[in-house]
Amino acid sequence: MRTIPIPPNHSAKSIAQACGVGATTIYQALAAFDPKTGVHLCSGPLAAAIHHTTGGAVTCWELRPDLWANGQVPPAPHVSSYSSTSDAA
Repeated sequence: MRTIPIPPNHSAKSIAQACGVGATTIYQALAAFDPKTGVHLCSGPLAAAIHHTTGGAVTCWELRPDLWANGQVPPAPHVSSYSSTSDAA
């Protein structure tokens, strides 16, 4: 896996505001991953929120391939369910 770049026409701040988290959480979600599994260290709901906020420019399956197959898009989660590290999905 790799660090996922912030897409053009977006910023960490704008994504964070839409997701209800801080910009640091977005940077961590896009950069931090487990090298053994390739799973980015963000929750399933946050991965889905980033996917929807970026219009699919950053996909939930790139962030959490353990939860979503390539092309599988989850429903948009509620802002209150976002978390940077826990995974209840």
